[in-house]
Amino acid sequence: IVLAAADGGADDESCKDDVESQDESHHFGQMMLARAREMFQQEECEHELDEFLSTGLSNEGSRTMHWVSLDIHPNRSFALHSHPNIEFVYIVEGTLWEWRLVDRSVEKKKRYDPEEVIIDGEIHLRYVGPNLTSVDALGGTFEKKAYKEGEMFINTIGAVHQSFTQSEGAKLFAIWGDGNADVPLKQLPQNSEYFNDQSAKAWD
Repeated sequence: IVLAAADGGADDESCKDDVESQDESHHFGQMMLARAREMFQQEECEHELDEFLSTGLSNEGSRTMHWVSLDIHPNRSFALHSHPNIEFVYIVEGTLWEWRLVDRSVEKKKRYDPEEVIIDGEIHLRYVGPNLTSVDALGGTFEKKAYKEGEMFINTIGAVHQSFTQSEGAKLFAIWGDGNADVPLKQLPQNSEYFNDQSAKAWD
């Protein structure tokens, strides 16, 4: 900012605006981090957040975590998936809904190695989600949640959920590691017919 002003590239007023914008961004980042830490503490997974903050990586993986923004159209649904890495999500506009596995007796899948998946007759390497066929999707194992503008949520390593939108859609930004681990259709929980159509794959 100082260099731009000295070179005549910006006046005092624009420099002041830049400083205020940086201050606001810093304040927002600190607020989001504080909220995320509380959520990781509630999940007893604060060490997962600390790993990311100290290394820039998550789950001892090689994929660098970074910011992404998503504009999800109305009435769209991701597949049921788990997370090879941690994730924080902030809702900028609209509402993001989800079915989330909340039964803590279900063991999380923590190790993710690329597996061969056949798509349209072609072999692709994907991270594959857990086998949930022993889980009954009825009886409180999953909860329906809604996240609205200004709210945020996290995913710990191995967290399982299905995100979707309704009539208004949603805009959000998130820190993630470039991919989810979709649960194959043959490995879905029992009685999970009420889940939404898997129309938007996380790796499309």
